[in-house]
Amino acid sequence: MSSMYKVEVASRASLGILALIFLYLLVSCIVGSRLICRVASFVGSEYFFIVVGLLLYNLAGRSGLRVIVVLLLVASVTGLLKVLIESPRPPVEEWLVSASGPGFPSGHTSITTSFWAILYLETGSRLVLATGVFHIAGVAVSRVVLRVHYPIDVVGGIIVGTALPLFYKLLQKRSGRSSTRLEQYAVIASIFSTLSSLAIQTDYYSLWMLLGLATGILLGLLILPRYTPSVYMWRLRYGVVGFSASSTFIAILLLAENPYYWLVASVLLGYLGICIAPLLERLGTRHKPVVS
Repeated sequence: MSSMYKVEVASRASLGILALIFLYLLVSCIVGSRLICRVASFVGSEYFFIVVGLLLYNLAGRSGLRVIVVLLLVASVTGLLKVLIESPRPPVEEWLVSASGPGFPSGHTSITTSFWAILYLETGSRLVLATGVFHIAGVAVSRVVLRVHYPIDVVGGIIVGTALPLFYKLLQKRSGRSSTRLEQYAVIASIFSTLSSLAIQTDYYSLWMLLGLATGILLGLLILPRYTPSVYMWRLRYGVVGFSASSTFIAILLLAENPYYWLVASVLLGYLGICIAPLLERLGTRHKPVVS
């Protein structure tokens, strides 16, 4: 049995298990389990997808980078739509979890939808699509059951989370095989969208984290080509080091209450998450002994 076949079997098995877990979360939310709804809501949060996005990038290179870029773009556009539309949430006394910012469109739902949309567009896998449908539905239902969104909010999130990855993929096809510029432009668009949102509503704290991440990732994308030929799949140990180092800053983000700390820590998180693994790979290649 070839190693590629083993990887494919393992990937299918992992996706199958994930699909069953997300289906369980969905059914439990539908029947009204508030504890499970909180779990389903968390796996649609920005913190969850920061970890997942960095993990995919550090283990899968370019494909993982596209996932991060699309997530940033969708999150920033969602934030801008929120502050422009200013749609109210349900009454705060009815909330079963904390929430910030206006209601429409749902950020949890849009970012979850965009994650699975870009994965499906990258892979064309029906199993990815099925897993994503269960995950998206579970997150959407949980946000309504927890009384932090109206149904129209999560529908709007699904529309935004589907439309932007499709638009990005269309631009990628038109830009040719090399999409480095497109990735940079998408991150720049995320920065401007987030700055526009903060100009309207400065107390929407998640936007400070988003601004920092986009800035750090853009710095990484601009600086990295000076030291490495491209962003490619590197050896596992470098990916693990890169992910572990950048993930320490996620803990700082969770502990910090000041939005300016969020901004600084997020810049470091984005920059280190992008740069560490390929720079280590490059350094290891340079110092590799030559066998005569």
